[in-house]
Amino acid sequence: MQCGFDLADSTLGLKGRASSVSQGSEIMPLLEFERRYILEVLNATNWRVKGPKGAAALLGVPPSTLYGKMRKLGIKRS
Repeated sequence: MQCGFDLADSTLGLKGRASSVSQGSEIMPLLEFERRYILEVLNATNWRVKGPKGAAALLGVPPSTLYGKMRKLGIKRS
């Protein structure tokens, strides 16, 4: 699903990830990666969760699912 947002691999810390794993570097836990990714999408949408240009639509999940993940991961707008 394309909503007009373009998040660069480097923004999410993905660039060169495979090579760093093979060199024995520390790997980010999945929950921390998910937390950072959701925060990046929320920032890109100006913290809009619902609607056609909201973070939930961009992530391809219902808003209720995104709210649940935000609660689970301790994500709050500061």
